Amino acid sequence: MTQAPSPADAMLDVLRGCWQATFRDLPFEPDLPWAGSGADSLRSLHFMLRLEEALARPLALDLLEQDMTARQLAERLVREEAQATDDDTPLVFLLPGSLGDQPQLAAFRQHLAGTIRFETMRFPDVGDDMSVIGDIPATARLLVPVVQRRQPDGPVHLAGYSFGGIVAVELAHQLVVAGRRIGSLTLLDPFLRHRAFRAIEAAQDGETVPRLVGGNPFATADGGRLALLVDKAAFGIPLTLGALGLARRALLRGAGRLSPETLFWRRQRLIQRLRGRALRRWRRRTIDAPALLVLSDEAHRHFDAGEWDPLVPRRQRLDVGGKHVTLFRAEALARIAPAMTAMVTGREPA
Repeated sequence: MTQAPSPADAMLDVLRGCWQATFRDLPFEPDLPWAGSGADSLRSLHFMLRLEEALARPLALDLLEQDMTARQLAERLVREEAQATDDDTPLVFLLPGSLGDQPQLAAFRQHLAGTIRFETMRFPDVGDDMSVIGDIPATARLLVPVVQRRQPDGPVHLAGYSFGGIVAVELAHQLVVAGRRIGSLTLLDPFLRHRAFRAIEAAQDGETVPRLVGGNPFATADGGRLALLVDKAAFGIPLTLGALGLARRALLRGAGRLSPETLFWRRQRLIQRLRGRALRRWRRRTIDAPALLVLSDEAHRHFDAGEWDPLVPRRQRLDVGGKHVTLFRAEALARIAPAMTAMVTGREPA
């Protein structure tokens, strides 16, 4: 009689399939640390996206560590699934910034580990329907069934950082329309103004996102001056003129011959433009739910924080100072964590 595989072995088989689909030129070695496997950062991201699809649930950026083996990753995924079933720690659906999950959000989640569980949501990417990427209500509609499946009943707790704060408000509205109750809404330095958002996202990109690009951000994998100029024009000119559909087609058409660094850089620029367009077109919503509005000094410089008053009338405002990109440093987290814990659990901090 054949013995059924253990949950960890079954999960390892899922990882093997995702690996072979992503890293066709690399052997799958379950006990080799990720850093020594030859997997580059861009394809590792693609691997994680495939794994999300295979498991039908979002995965956090900080799940995969450089010294972790595939076997350890499988064991961790099985352990998290078991904890999610048994754990009565409050669950919060976290909406990241415009570029998706980032290291500063990993630090935020780790700081609150043991107090709050996070499900980090994934936004549509450049390979998805562009009309959805550039539309906040359409993006939220994709996330509603994820929330409903992950938490079929009870009050829903949402949190959103930067652009994700706006999506969190829209998602809260759509969940209320669907008959759900919003237990809490935590807005982490959200930006209501399109121009302010563009300025902040540009600064965030320069300060916190790894610069994978060398001296020329339009460099191609195979080089060649003429090819470089043609490639630069095909993507850069439509992007500059706001013809984002043409820029997207150029990006996808050239993805196979672009270096990972250039592909990463172009994805950032295009995603920022699409999210900015979405924010400009968004129709503001009012959410009657307990809300925590966390603001940096930078937010106060770009717009009047009182603009949030009619949108989240049951808000508590927390001014933590600093810049948008330093919102999750230790001194700010020391103030955010107890306030958010009290908001989510309904208990005053000790």
